[in-house]
Amino acid sequence: MKKNIPFWENPLIALKLFLFKLVSLLFPKWSLLILMISIAAVNAYSQKVDTANLSHPSTIKMERQTLLSIGDTIPDQSFAIIPKNSKTVSPVDLKLNSLKGKVIIIDFWATWCGPCLPALQHLNQLQQKIGKDKLVTIAISMDSNEDILRTIKHVDVSDIHFSSDSNFMKQFKFHIIPHTIVINKEGVIVGITYPDSITVQKIQEVIATNHTVFPLKKDNQQKNNAIEKVKELYSVRLATYDSTNATGIYKDSTKEGVELKFVNFTIPSLFREVFRMPAQTWVVNNTGDSTLGDYTVQNMYCLTVHLPYFESYSKAYKIAQQALNASFKFKGKLIKQQQNVYALKYKSASGKMNISADNSRDSSITFYGPNLIASNITTKSLVDYLSNELGYLKNMIVLDETALSKKFDITLKWEYAHLPSLVDELKKYGFYLEQKHEFVHLLSIEYP
Repeated sequence: MKKNIPFWENPLIALKLFLFKLVSLLFPKWSLLILMISIAAVNAYSQKVDTANLSHPSTIKMERQTLLSIGDTIPDQSFAIIPKNSKTVSPVDLKLNSLKGKVIIIDFWATWCGPCLPALQHLNQLQQKIGKDKLVTIAISMDSNEDILRTIKHVDVSDIHFSSDSNFMKQFKFHIIPHTIVINKEGVIVGITYPDSITVQKIQEVIATNHTVFPLKKDNQQKNNAIEKVKELYSVRLATYDSTNATGIYKDSTKEGVELKFVNFTIPSLFREVFRMPAQTWVVNNTGDSTLGDYTVQNMYCLTVHLPYFESYSKAYKIAQQALNASFKFKGKLIKQQQNVYALKYKSASGKMNISADNSRDSSITFYGPNLIASNITTKSLVDYLSNELGYLKNMIVLDETALSKKFDITLKWEYAHLPSLVDELKKYGFYLEQKHEFVHLLSIEYP
């Protein structure tokens, strides 16, 4: 990469400036012509210096690396392969020359890239079908080993080799990931393409004939700017733990676009928020992995959806749901299941019930544990609060059976250690809880 340095530290630039001053003073009429000849001479001299590869304390040496393309033979490379258990095992060097006789797929990706995880899953399925005796797949990212392992922990990519050794990237010109290279058994590049363009049939053709035709990945940034700008307005990014932000949901709507961010959630919590379930008790972990909900840095994920300004948050949530189901090996699926629930009901209001007559007032809700202060809210907000608290205390879901359509104000102060205190507080406003056993719609996290 080029590095800017002050002109006084570069003798060639300084010489050109000196010539310009001298010529301007001595030959003002012919200064431009003489200056061009002088600079040409200096440039010729500089090329000789570069050719001779002379060293100078103030000179920055630039490594000129040839870009590789289809038809080129891959020079021997060595990759530091990350072991799946990197805490106890050191990275292992893998040389491309040792893979002669096998087809090689090299995929450039990043942990923050939304489309990259589904692409890796596709390549992993391909690797499993072809077999490791005929095909080797290497995924290279510039992220740290820790970030890579954390990102792929819950994704089925067990048959792919992973490396953070990104020097190989410099030999290919691209701006958009995933970016995938296919190398035949003789070490010749036969494809620079998209991951989903690589099929079992295509790889079998390369195995049999050392050649096939892949769709060429169009990675030229000099495209129609208007089209590219619109594409950039739609983006999804799944990333690992963000140490600079607190757990939360952040919404931002400006003329630049609509942004929906879920920051530092465990997988069950992230699925719950994205699928808009009232509380964690509405989410069932059917994966068999009880560690999914552990509150550790390794288990935390962030999801960001960015849409154009004319789109809605409802659309952003739908896209977030699709992104989660495409990124992990398990899916979120709505199911109907019978279980014990609390039904929130409403009698005629007592004197303390304040039904709002002004729907134009802003709604507000503040709670910290058993303390709730809410103004101009609907029963949905109250049920969501109760579902969260009673889910934590009793592992119970709360359903809305109040038939109350108007907004109201409510303040609750009760004790975790004495659940009847909640019953008493609700009673002041005409609400009560009834235990039932019935079918409810839940979100199941399960393997397809």
